[in-house]
Amino acid sequence: MRKSIPRLKNLKKKNNLSLERSMFFKLASQKRNYFLPSHRHAGQSDILPIMGKPPGIFNVAVEGIVIKDGKILITQRSYDRSHAPGEWEILTGRVDQGETFEEAVKREVKEEVGLEVEVQEPINTFHFYYGPENAEHLGVSFLCKYVSGEVTLDKNEQIGFKWASPEEAEKLIKDKSILSSIQKVKKLL
Repeated sequence: MRKSIPRLKNLKKKNNLSLERSMFFKLASQKRNYFLPSHRHAGQSDILPIMGKPPGIFNVAVEGIVIKDGKILITQRSYDRSHAPGEWEILTGRVDQGETFEEAVKREVKEEVGLEVEVQEPINTFHFYYGPENAEHLGVSFLCKYVSGEVTLDKNEQIGFKWASPEEAEKLIKDKSILSSIQKVKKLL
């Protein structure tokens, strides 16, 4: 049975909600299933379910949209890849534990195509499910400025690349989330 968060009635009304929230987070860290009281109307105590489901596990990902001379670097996925084989995309990858989003973008671009980039700004977010286990991924797309290097593909990851105008990229890319990022970049160029 779920319990409501204990109350201390002696506190001023304006401080009550913040106390309840701090108590909630303390109790939530103990992995108990509690409710956080929501807004009250005419003396009522409404209850808002907060932890109705067990916590989920998801992966955090990044996309790097590399720009050089007004063109976007797009790559074609290897046909051996389980997800979207042969499709065109921008550079993507997971964020490793202990890594910032920006560090992850720089690492992924270096690993996948051998380029050095300067991470400019986040421009989009995305959400998808991947693989036979249907693993949930949440991510952030970053605009990146080419700094140095020549494109060198990891043939296990990609089989081709192209420096494309946003219009060319829109014609080759099928993924709606990536297209959303391309459209946002188009407005900035």
